[in-house]
Amino acid sequence: MKNIFVDGQHGTTGLEIKRYIAKHPSLSLVEIAYEERHDINKRKTLMNASDAVVLCLPEEASVEALSLLESQKVVVIDTSTAFRTHPDWTYGLPELNAVQRALISKSFRIANPGCHASAALLALLPLQSKALLKQDMPLTLISHTGYTGGGKEMIKMYKNTKKPISAQHYALGQMHKHIPEIMKYAALTIKPTFLPILCNYPRGILLSVPLHQCNLTNGMSLMEIYNLYVSYYKSSPFAVIHEPNSTSNYLHGETSETNQFEIFFSGTDENFQIAVKIDNLGKGASGAVIQSLNLRFGFPEEMGL
Repeated sequence: MKNIFVDGQHGTTGLEIKRYIAKHPSLSLVEIAYEERHDINKRKTLMNASDAVVLCLPEEASVEALSLLESQKVVVIDTSTAFRTHPDWTYGLPELNAVQRALISKSFRIANPGCHASAALLALLPLQSKALLKQDMPLTLISHTGYTGGGKEMIKMYKNTKKPISAQHYALGQMHKHIPEIMKYAALTIKPTFLPILCNYPRGILLSVPLHQCNLTNGMSLMEIYNLYVSYYKSSPFAVIHEPNSTSNYLHGETSETNQFEIFFSGTDENFQIAVKIDNLGKGASGAVIQSLNLRFGFPEEMGL
């Protein structure tokens, strides 16, 4: 049994991680009372007595919390953007490449990916693995997301609003905090145009990448692209790859709790889109933490998920 302290366990992501740990047969939650959550000495004691610490804090608070850690034997997973592109931290997306699972299994510092970034990378990685995307062609990423990604205040606003709230574009200045990690791990040389859209449902992300044959270095058919994705994700227990145009003309982004990721292909060989659907609180946040903990401590990757 591994003892896990979640610093920030009373927030949205922290509460989800607590729920996952409660049903995990090999993880035990190190709890801290709500009124003690800001007690530095208490947090320091619990952190250094644990097998792993999960930081569910804003960026600056994560950096400060890390300074409380004295033991060199404690694994740290940070869920903020603070370390996602840091060279000394392991990016916590096992599907990133053929060696990422092995790197996570040995790392003491793991940066949990952003929710939009996870979906974008899962959509782009197979193409980039074969150098199929032209580097001088900018990409557009369109991501519909549920409101739980906005935290407690946004959840409260949506739940307490009687009048339906229509979909809203946000981060209009093209400075979304997930763009740097998308560019780094998808090896993009040109900044993509990223269009996140806030939707009136609790959880789920549907991220689409519209493409044209002219975006590719090789004239592959849509079925050939599908086969590439099947091969790339064959070792992932959470991948669900749908055949091209096998679903209806409608895709919706809402999900229930899951660490799965679904990939859809639609269109023609000339014009098509690749869409990835994940749970923003599951594979896009708390579920990814549990997946990394499983790999790090030698448990089956899907245990508790």
